[in-house]
Amino acid sequence: MICAERSALVRAVSQFGPEIRVEAVAVANLNDAPSPPCGACRQVLSEFILADAPVIFPAENGVRTMPFRELLPMAFEMKAK
Repeated sequence: MICAERSALVRAVSQFGPEIRVEAVAVANLNDAPSPPCGACRQVLSEFILADAPVIFPAENGVRTMPFRELLPMAFEMKAK
C-alpha cells in the first residue's frame, strides 16, 4: 500500500513526464488526525516539487502550511544538466 501523495505523484509523472514540477500539495484525511506527508512521500516529492511550494496539511491545532524546504530540510536535490 502507498500513500495518496505518492500515488498522485506517480500518476502525474506517468501522464505528464518526469519534467513536471509540483507547485503545491494539500493533504486531507477523514479522521481529523495530524497528517503531514510521511518520510517516504517527502523523499519522493523532493524529486519533483519546487522548494518553496506550499504544503498544506492537518495539524494538531488546525491546518498548517509550510514551504516544502522546511518540511524536508537538507533534502538531496538533483541538479539540472
